[in-house]
Amino acid sequence: MRKLLDEIDGGRFEISVTGLSISPGDGALSCSLLARSSSPAFFSWLRRELRANWEAAAPGDEGAPIEFVRIDDQLIDEWAVQGRLDPSSIMAIDLARKALNRRDDDQRED
Repeated sequence: MRKLLDEIDGGRFEISVTGLSISPGDGALSCSLLARSSSPAFFSWLRRELRANWEAAAPGDEGAPIEFVRIDDQLIDEWAVQGRLDPSSIMAIDLARKALNRRDDDQRED
């Protein structure tokens, strides 16, 4: 946690809210967040240290390293079509993609 706080304090890590939704299935409220880091060293540390918990891992793979893929990777769309992502995850990814596209458009205009 200290490492994350150091990144935030150093201006190299930010979190923004991209949207809220309510699941029609169970009424659960989902808050979609986008985390961005400009530190290659911090990202390398995350890749080494993060492990899947029981909710994210396949049975028997708890504690396995988390696989990172680019948000624009076609693999994510394939997972969505195959039903491997739940609707709230698909919504969060879509909102994150839109937020990143808006940011890229704003930077091109500057």
